[in-house]
Amino acid sequence: MRDWFPVSAYGVFGHLCDVLHPNAKVGSLFNDIHPDHGLFSPILVNAHTREMIPVARFFDVEQFLRDLAETTDQGRRPAITKAMVSLSVLRNFDPDKSPSDFGFSQLRELLQDCFYRLRAAAWTGPSGLIRIRGRGNSL
Repeated sequence: MRDWFPVSAYGVFGHLCDVLHPNAKVGSLFNDIHPDHGLFSPILVNAHTREMIPVARFFDVEQFLRDLAETTDQGRRPAITKAMVSLSVLRNFDPDKSPSDFGFSQLRELLQDCFYRLRAAAWTGPSGLIRIRGRGNSL
């Protein structure tokens, strides 16, 4: 279960988008479900080689989620928040465990695409991020 996370943990990304775009006409959507009712695993897929690797193998997703929660709760300006998120990405990324053609700049651009899916710009790199979801049983 090391590469799986509760779907509710996903909400921190919506909160980050709201902090980065405080004047947006519409706020972000949040997955507001009980942690026992769903899981997700971010998977990196190279469109050319079809290589798939769980992001948690080369990126400390758990620490990154904690960093995002702490950063967004501080209520700083968007520019400072972006800088703090970039530092967290750098801190949590292990290039020795990542695919050979995937470095820090590709990870940063891929994350930007995830944060700004509503914009016209889209990620054009060879690797894409998918989220695998599973359904848990409630007790």
